Amino acid sequence: MRPRPPAVLRPAVLRPAAVAAAGALAAAAGPARAETVSLVSGVPTFTVVDLGPSGPSLGDLNLFEAPMEGGGSLVGVQTTLGRATGRSVTVQGMLTFDLPGGRLAVAGVSRIDRGPTGLLPGRPYERAVVGGTGDHAGRRGTVTSTRRPDGTYAQVFSLTPPSGATRALELVSAPGAGERVDLGAPGTSPGDLTVVDEARVLDPETGAPAGTVRGIQQVVSAAGGRVAQGLLAFRLADGDLLVGGVSLQTPQPGGLLPGAAHVRPVLGGTGAYAGATGTLTTTVEDDGRYRQRFELAGLDAPVVRRLRLHA
Repeated sequence: MRPRPPAVLRPAVLRPAAVAAAGALAAAAGPARAETVSLVSGVPTFTVVDLGPSGPSLGDLNLFEAPMEGGGSLVGVQTTLGRATGRSVTVQGMLTFDLPGGRLAVAGVSRIDRGPTGLLPGRPYERAVVGGTGDHAGRRGTVTSTRRPDGTYAQVFSLTPPSGATRALELVSAPGAGERVDLGAPGTSPGDLTVVDEARVLDPETGAPAGTVRGIQQVVSAAGGRVAQGLLAFRLADGDLLVGGVSLQTPQPGGLLPGAAHVRPVLGGTGAYAGATGTLTTTVEDDGRYRQRFELAGLDAPVVRRLRLHA
């Protein structure tokens, strides 16, 4: 895969969830109005991790990255859901648009050619925008992607800003708990998984168990640092929080890159966090622990809680 300039996956800056997007994603007038924004992504570079039978088959991983016109990048993980029919396969994707001012997380189903070189040309595919960071924190909506004759993509977003009260939630987690699953080429390579299973969450006041954390982080690019697309579920005493998006890992599996603020979008929640949007910012402290700070929007009442997360 082509090496990506270091500035593309820069440490994101946490902004208030309701601020207007700058530049290409300027905010629409009025808090509840959707805006339509048209962007263009470049020709993607694919890496295929062939799982199961040789050739296109269920469970194959299709990992890609592409530049964005005007700055930024697009990275994604697409898992094959359906057997090849004709020249295409059905995939379930989790994508991150890294744009000036912040990121947008996208999820949904589409069809790619068996090459793969991308989506079936000329056919629009609509997928959900499930969260954002920076200037785009808490945004929801859709993006319609259409592959053009030259291999680039028209990306048409329909976005709404967050609404409702905000909450802050702070956690401190132990150094990189997780088990590595080596997929694809031996050693560090696109497709590798780090799996976190039932990392405990404790109440810092009483030491009583307050929940667990489970999730995966999958390497999309191993050029230089490890760019990983993650999906984490924080199961707390009063509800769940689901977090996705990209982060930078150390060259060795199991940890986030020190010296950077890893900002990922909140995709949703249950219980007290039902309907939540916003961001999670993770930084590595001097002792190797992770400081986790949620900035949540779309909730009914403000509250601040502090928990300590243990491996």
